[in-house]
Amino acid sequence: MMKMLKHFIPIIVLALLAGCASAKNQETRSAVKAVTDAITQENVVVHYCPIDGKRFGPNFKVCPEHNVELKVVE
Repeated sequence: MMKMLKHFIPIIVLALLAGCASAKNQETRSAVKAVTDAITQENVVVHYCPIDGKRFGPNFKVCPEHNVELKVVE
């Protein structure tokens, strides 16, 4: 099922991006890219807090709880 879904992802993403481009909404484009990357598992960047290990997505650079710079999971 997932293999078949991957064939449709580019079409879905293009349709979503076309709508986003007309709205010129950077936050929406960023969300679409994050979802696409998560589904295809490409370009996925995960950050973590060095204090408690809690994980965050690519848009987070500072831990909202401890106010420390997040590290990249390698």
